[in-house]
Amino acid sequence: MKKSLRDLQEIDQQLPPLVKAWRSGDLEAIAKVMIGEMKGEYPKVYQDLLVERNAEWMPMLKLQMEDPETEFILVGAMHLPGPDGLLKKFVDEGYTVEPLVLKKEK
Repeated sequence: MKKSLRDLQEIDQQLPPLVKAWRSGDLEAIAKVMIGEMKGEYPKVYQDLLVERNAEWMPMLKLQMEDPETEFILVGAMHLPGPDGLLKKFVDEGYTVEPLVLKKEK
């Protein structure tokens, strides 16, 4: 509860770098902003929320990737980067992972 209240007070400082990192595809910055503190200060939450959930999702996600239709899978940004992230898990399974780059309209 105290962390949630502290986070609300710090949101003005945390959100701009997170949005910038997301828009530029900077996974290291996303991990630093979103995961760093959780992993260090709340390792059990990190383990339960990211490590175990990502591991549980992988079999279902891999099954969806075998479907010949184009897939779109939406997960929270915290589940993507880092050594326990879904992107690394896919690479470790032999998948090719590429960023989707959106171009701005003129």
